[in-house]
Amino acid sequence: MKRIEFKWPLPGVAGAPEPALGAFLDKQIHDFAVTRALATASAAAKLPPAGIDFITIPDLAQIDGPDAKRALWQQLQEPSAGEREGAAPPKKEP
Repeated sequence: MKRIEFKWPLPGVAGAPEPALGAFLDKQIHDFAVTRALATASAAAKLPPAGIDFITIPDLAQIDGPDAKRALWQQLQEPSAGEREGAAPPKKEP
């Protein structure tokens, strides 16, 4: 796992963040063969379609107590929809 963070605004760059975020995301997907990424709720609203699985998590400022941290941890442990659909069925015992 690798953490790469998109920060906006970039010094000397004007305009909306969406095109820059799309280019950033596309580069990471191709450079690192990304299949799943975490995105905070505020960032997820700005994400372009990317062809990968996104796990939307609360904005980090909202994860301030043990219950919120526990809920996030449980969310991260759940398999993605693709894993559920592509998972092999359990083996039947004879």
